[in-house]
Amino acid sequence: MRAHEEKTAQQKARLENDIQDLSYFMHTDSYAALPAVDQGLLMVQIRAMYAHSRALGKRSSRGFGF
Repeated sequence: MRAHEEKTAQQKARLENDIQDLSYFMHTDSYAALPAVDQGLLMVQIRAMYAHSRALGKRSSRGFGF
């Protein structure tokens, strides 16, 4: 794997870990206790993270990194 492809794969792995962490948080009482506006902003954030992860995956499958 070329250096730029490895960098993209590492970025995707870190992002997927962050998605998992946020997803777990969103199933806690702490999340439920947040004001609705903050819950909504976290929903926007996790959707953007999923979109970013999909884009990185597509780039990786095409052999294109940074």
